[in-house]
Amino acid sequence: MLATLAGPCANLVAAGVIASLPFPFTFFLGAFCLNNLAVGIGNLLPFRTRGGQPSDGLRIWTCLRSPAAAERWLALARLSADQLDGVASESLPSELIDKALAARDRSPERVAALLFGYFAAAKERRYDDAAQHIEACLELADTLAPSGRATLQRIAASVQAERRGRIDLAEQWLAEIPDTAEFAAQRALGKSAILNARGDYAGALTELGVAEQGFSRNADPARRRIVVQELAEWRGEINKNAAKGTAAMPTGSAP
Repeated sequence: MLATLAGPCANLVAAGVIASLPFPFTFFLGAFCLNNLAVGIGNLLPFRTRGGQPSDGLRIWTCLRSPAAAERWLALARLSADQLDGVASESLPSELIDKALAARDRSPERVAALLFGYFAAAKERRYDDAAQHIEACLELADTLAPSGRATLQRIAASVQAERRGRIDLAEQWLAEIPDTAEFAAQRALGKSAILNARGDYAGALTELGVAEQGFSRNADPARRRIVVQELAEWRGEINKNAAKGTAAMPTGSAP
């Protein structure tokens, strides 16, 4: 929490220092002072951005109100850092995932914790646990930005098609994802799962290629590396299914 307070406090201190200088304000100094004051106060207000990111004020308020939520925040930060460092989903510390899952509320952070649980369970082929995690996520879909909802809908389509054999329900979930360029990669990944479940492995690989092209444009190099690696594993799963003539749930944790 102290680290979160540091940003807004730095803005307020800067504004205070400028205001106390022993010479007249210039336009530049006045604008600088007001900007830091506005930013510092604004960051202390509890709100979420359009993308669902919490302000420093919301983080601070959440930590003060709920120790479990504070533990979750720290656990998610460490899990995300480990993931970006290349740690595989099944190798992420289970104690951190348990801490992240301990706080139960209606928030995007709860969904993030459940997704870490889902990906770890899927990689370990604990499919019943994975399904429970994604079902809990779907109950909280209204707390997410459109991109987050599309991810959940695509995962739900994969689970229905490849674990439960319900192609009809999978197609319904896929239809929930907006048919726009922004979500083209998610839709292609969902189509790949459905085609894999139908035994159309060539089609599944084609759609996977479309998804790879879309996700490879991610501006974040670390995130792009993770996605490309996970999709390569998914490709391997589909190829194995083709060799066996069976369909099984891909274990990759692509977004």
